[in-house]
Amino acid sequence: MGRNRVAALCVAALCAALPASGAAEAMKGRGLLAACSGSEGAAGQAFCNGYLAGFADGLGLGGALVLMNGAGLSSAAEIDAAMERYTGICMGPGAAAGALSDDLAAWLEARPEALDKDAGLLVVQALHDLYRCAE
Repeated sequence: MGRNRVAALCVAALCAALPASGAAEAMKGRGLLAACSGSEGAAGQAFCNGYLAGFADGLGLGGALVLMNGAGLSSAAEIDAAMERYTGICMGPGAAAGALSDDLAAWLEARPEALDKDAGLLVVQALHDLYRCAE
């Protein structure tokens, strides 16, 4: 699926997920689990995939900017290698959104005590646990 299509799905899912009052609320693990587990249907799955894609893009972009400015790295290969060292997360370029959402849902289901925590923090923990770089 092209990036433009994924972006459009993300925007649509985010708009649909906003509370009726218009007040933005932080996503919690419980809501992310509902979306990623498929219990909210195709719209929930699209939201989950978009959330994870946006999260990964943000993590990569933020880290790349830090590394480019602070470490003087310029090639994509240098930045990718440094990002893996920096985050400890090694997903590889071919990580499929569907597999990632399934992995995240299973990780969240195994931690019911964490479901009221911020979804972003839980995604960082899950990615680190699920896709930790080999020592």
